[in-house]
Amino acid sequence: MSKNRSATLVVENDHLVGIFGFKEMMTRAIAKELDLDTTEVSQVMTANPETVSPDTTALEALQTMHDHRFLTLPVCEEATGAVIGLVSVMDVIHGCGGVEGWRSIFSSVMDIEDD
Repeated sequence: MSKNRSATLVVENDHLVGIFGFKEMMTRAIAKELDLDTTEVSQVMTANPETVSPDTTALEALQTMHDHRFLTLPVCEEATGAVIGLVSVMDVIHGCGGVEGWRSIFSSVMDIEDD
C-alpha cells in the first residue's frame, strides 16, 4: 500500500467515518473558496466511503475505483470494520508489475470480454 499517502482516513472510535484527499480538497474546499484555516475536515470529507477487504483482488479494487471515480480506497476488515490501510490506483499498477504488468492485465480482461 502507499508509502506516500494521497488521502487521509478519518477514524472515530476505531471506525472509518470518512476520507479526505486531493479530490475533496479541490472540489469541496478550493473550488468553493472555503477558508482553509477554519474549515473542518468533516465538512469536506467523503463520509462513509466505499471500502475493500484485504481479500479483494487488485482487479476488483481497480474496478471499484474506476466505477466510482476514486483514486484511493480504504482497506478494512470485514468482520470488525477496522482500518488496515489505503490502496491507490498507482499501488495497483505498481503491484501488477508496472506498465508491462498493467498491459498483461488489460489484455487478459479484453480476452475475457470477447467470449
